[in-house]
Amino acid sequence: MHYDAIYVEKKLLHVSLLLKKYLERYYISMFFDNTMIKKYMIKLNINSHCGNLFIYYKPTTNTYTLVKNLKKNTENINYHIDKAWDSITKAYVYPNTFGIYESFVDGSFFNGIVGYGAMIYLGDRIKKTIYGSILKDEILVHRQFVGELQAVIETIKWCIWNKITKIR
Repeated sequence: MHYDAIYVEKKLLHVSLLLKKYLERYYISMFFDNTMIKKYMIKLNINSHCGNLFIYYKPTTNTYTLVKNLKKNTENINYHIDKAWDSITKAYVYPNTFGIYESFVDGSFFNGIVGYGAMIYLGDRIKKTIYGSILKDEILVHRQFVGELQAVIETIKWCIWNKITKIR
């Protein structure tokens, strides 16, 4: 199913405005404009000097992912962002200290090339970005599925190499 840009933009703006409203209660300002919206992502500036948030939207599952890029000494802001995000999405962002790894994987098929990618997080920090393409002709009939599967395989390899025993 194809999701048009206006639909995705509305979803991203909606969750961004909910986050903004929540953070304003704690005197945390958040800025964004339409130029900060990309295909399935919106970039938000926090207090104009504290860092950025990136919200990713996956329309096929109607889910959001929050990635924080905050400067040091912003623990209070970080706490309120996590509380707001938990409230909005009903999903929990694990602190880095919990040691819980998560991976988000995807596959693609474009112009006869199968691609794959994965982001591995520990809490809200990106630990590894994995991506590549597969050029074998015999797998092209499976299109993006092969890419998604390859992203999972590469994630598992990374976990083995780094002695990570649990990932979700």
